[in-house]
Amino acid sequence: MKQTNNQSNSDKAESILLERGFYKLVKLYDDIDSVGSLVMKFVSLLFVIIKLVVSIYYYPRSLQYFFAHPISETHYLLKSLVDVYFYITLWVVFGTAIIALVLRRFIAIKASKIFYQTYYELGAEASDLEL
Repeated sequence: MKQTNNQSNSDKAESILLERGFYKLVKLYDDIDSVGSLVMKFVSLLFVIIKLVVSIYYYPRSLQYFFAHPISETHYLLKSLVDVYFYITLWVVFGTAIIALVLRRFIAIKASKIFYQTYYELGAEASDLEL
């Protein structure tokens, strides 16, 4: 009898959590994490590629001079790469990380309130919520 009561409480809790949007919040929590990781991976690479293309396009010397003096010219190209684009990339990556952390924290707080409130209303003991 007790097991069926626990099972019915569990079913009720699942339906209430679904109704209150708990699972949507958990999905959004995971989506923010995946979007943040994509930005962290590809934005910096994209800015470096753009700056490399711009540096090569506006390269003031000929390619023959580049092949004659590869070390000094490579240094020149690398120095031109670490320009404003580097700092833009740095701020985009850190800004995205900070925004993602703040959003995930707010979503985790909201989801935990829904989770624990639902179990409190049912009079059942809630398991630990791990997001």
